[in-house]
Amino acid sequence: MKKKGFTLIEVLIAVLILGIVLTTVYASYSGTFRIIRETSRDAEAYSMARGALDRMSRDLQSAARYGGAFTFTAKPQSLSGREFVRLTFRSTAHVELGAGEPPAGIAVIEYNIEEAAEKEGYILSRSDSLLRDPEKEGAPGYALCDQSRT
Repeated sequence: MKKKGFTLIEVLIAVLILGIVLTTVYASYSGTFRIIRETSRDAEAYSMARGALDRMSRDLQSAARYGGAFTFTAKPQSLSGREFVRLTFRSTAHVELGAGEPPAGIAVIEYNIEEAAEKEGYILSRSDSLLRDPEKEGAPGYALCDQSRT
């Protein structure tokens, strides 16, 4: 008389094959999701960089004379042993950020690099103030790009 069912060896082999298949599927899915996360993070950084370069381009295209001359000031600064430059110039590309601020005029624009507090890398910031003496310390700026890496 023949019994119906599976032997212990058959069940163990089936479990082993199932484990190998599930491990392979998990590895391929986790690798795919890791690549998606990295691509998304890179796309965000490139988007910020594209926006920062667009803003810088508009500022430089609108560079303005003051006192009969174009003035660009570059001050070196050192962060974490690396050398950067703080750029200051006058431009008509003023961005109105405050409610009581005049909407147009010749502004002193300053680009500055700062160390990121929480993340690795640096923050590119831009300050923009109307009728400020560019020789004095700059106005507080806003971050243009906060995932800058060297």
